[in-house]
Amino acid sequence: MPPQSENPILIIGAGVAGLTLAQCLRQRSIPYLIFERDSGPSSRHQGWGLTLHWILNRFLSALPPAIRSDIYSCQVDGAPTENDTGDFLFVDLANLDVKYKVPPSKRMRVQREKLRRLLMRDIDIAWSKQLSNLEVTTEGVIAHFRDGSEYRGRMLIGADGSQSQVRNCVASQPSLKPLPVQMLGVKVTLSADQAAPLRNISPLLFQGSVASTGTFLYASLFDVEDAPGGVLHTWQLCLSFPKEDEPSKPRSHVEAESILRDKLLAKARELHPDLQRPFQQLPPDAPVIPITIADWDYVAWDGKGRVTLLGDAAHAMTMFRGDGANHAIADVLELVEVWEKHSLATGGGEDVVAKCIQKFEDAMRPRARAAVLNSRQACLDAHSLGRLAENSPVVSDRA
Repeated sequence: MPPQSENPILIIGAGVAGLTLAQCLRQRSIPYLIFERDSGPSSRHQGWGLTLHWILNRFLSALPPAIRSDIYSCQVDGAPTENDTGDFLFVDLANLDVKYKVPPSKRMRVQREKLRRLLMRDIDIAWSKQLSNLEVTTEGVIAHFRDGSEYRGRMLIGADGSQSQVRNCVASQPSLKPLPVQMLGVKVTLSADQAAPLRNISPLLFQGSVASTGTFLYASLFDVEDAPGGVLHTWQLCLSFPKEDEPSKPRSHVEAESILRDKLLAKARELHPDLQRPFQQLPPDAPVIPITIADWDYVAWDGKGRVTLLGDAAHAMTMFRGDGANHAIADVLELVEVWEKHSLATGGGEDVVAKCIQKFEDAMRPRARAAVLNSRQACLDAHSLGRLAENSPVVSDRA
């Protein structure tokens, strides 16, 4: 556990947003402490890939030079971004006809876990720290953890994800709003020949839906690996569809996994034969991950001038525009910019802290709420190919 610094900024959550914030504070010699509920960096599955697009240049500029130079190692394919055309196609999954082409933009597709590990560099994280409550005082804020420990700071930043405990402490309506969509995700490792049907559509990522059923597919390259028998391509495949009535509750974990796999393969059979084949290559023990589709458009809380939220804690959104990580990083950079304008690095009393938080929230909230609603509409449109139009958020510009 890092020592208690004098009047630090407390960061709850060591995901991409929390770690980016820690890196920014470290560069400016602003004292901070960062806490993570997990027991260590490898204690649980840390997600899939993510696409950095409209925030990419600002993100790279904000990173320490050594991390900036190594970030390309986090890419799913290791290829220079200059070789990426930026194409992002929306196809009819029944016949593979291209229906829409998202306007191209500079982007970087990275493995979330690799990026997170890179951002941990030189950051001392307090692991196994589950927040139980927080207390705002005249001097700052006290974070209370389930292990009985407590830490004091001048402010507290909740970067603890969509199931944020900080949000539970400061928002009157903290619950996520579920959408009427179910998603199942898998990773499948394929030979070059087996991956050809996917790469023929796009070597990096594409999306599409089936008009007759509303089934949606998001397909993205996740990793490329040299192997004795040739290059192996691992793809992330996420199938989603209008939520259906659930059968009786599974009697065991094994039965639950079997139900998920059967559902995934049944939905895959709706696709063009070329797209069915990657699903047919799934090993029998490949985990099928149910992914909750929900958001939080309230984007309002009362941190009493000492507590604020960023990233998924502040504005959980669906993944159908790939905007979540971009807005989370934007939150960090805008918060740091506000701090610098108000000379928070040199100290700053209660009024300065409250003013910084207020200015940050006033700018962030309308941007974030619009993004949540856009991503929600993108989710609904993605499952209605017949009603999809060029101005839909699912196929419109990401800039």
